[in-house]
Amino acid sequence: MKIIFSFLCLSFSLVVSAQFSIPEYHIIRDSLTHITVFHSGNSEKLKLSSKQYIDTIRLISSDIRIRNGIVDHKGLTGEMYVREYYVDSVMIGYLEYKGPDMQREVYFNSNGNVFLEKHYDKGSLIYMNDSIRSFFLDPVQAR
Repeated sequence: MKIIFSFLCLSFSLVVSAQFSIPEYHIIRDSLTHITVFHSGNSEKLKLSSKQYIDTIRLISSDIRIRNGIVDHKGLTGEMYVREYYVDSVMIGYLEYKGPDMQREVYFNSNGNVFLEKHYDKGSLIYMNDSIRSFFLDPVQAR
């Protein structure tokens, strides 16, 4: 019984600590198919590729998820961080930006596996992988 109680306390503390790692944000519903999420502070850049932010995305997705459309994550200055694409409330892909330039595109199939990934450097395509693979097990994603 003590083991179960300690396990529940540990899992509760992980959820609570994840709440503190969420950057402050506010949501503007631009239309039925477009939402903009403004994150306060440019130092709190939201990156889907960073493993530490995966839980952040899941926790705020319930607030911002839309059935079909686009969700933009921007800083208070309007700088684009990430643009997510949703179909039937499932994210099918995203574009990641660094400043004004697109840095990466990732698209998912219906099973949740990556089927297309492109990397850019200052607007030029430098890497493309169109093989189907798991998002979380791919060594390129782990960096």
